[in-house]
Amino acid sequence: MKLNWTSLLPFALMLCSFRPLPAQHFLEGHWEGSITFGGIYSEQSYPFELFLTVKGGVKVEGRSFVYLGPDNVIEMKVRGYIYNDRSVALVESEFMPREGKQNEPPFFRKYQFVYSRGFWDTGIDGYWQQITPEVM
Repeated sequence: MKLNWTSLLPFALMLCSFRPLPAQHFLEGHWEGSITFGGIYSEQSYPFELFLTVKGGVKVEGRSFVYLGPDNVIEMKVRGYIYNDRSVALVESEFMPREGKQNEPPFFRKYQFVYSRGFWDTGIDGYWQQITPEVM
């Protein structure tokens, strides 16, 4: 049996049509959840928000908000990277004081989480650790 390129063309086109598309970064945007204090199994948590933008496919920037009370919100600039396995590393880089008297938090946070994207559910889940001024 002799094959020529015209008989292989439909097969080649079919292979190209099923090629995976480059990853789209749906990580970008507004995320809401809770942040726990006092250890992994702690019941103490506060409302938490992240506003993220992805730049160049790998750099992540944004803001984090921890709501300690109705008038006590800690706003921080965050920056970091998203990796090929959809893990994300962020670090709080700057305190953003709000109107009125607000003290700088005693530590900054470093976040490590995984961005999971599914047909029915998309989310981020991970851990944070404190960074004290001596370490920075």
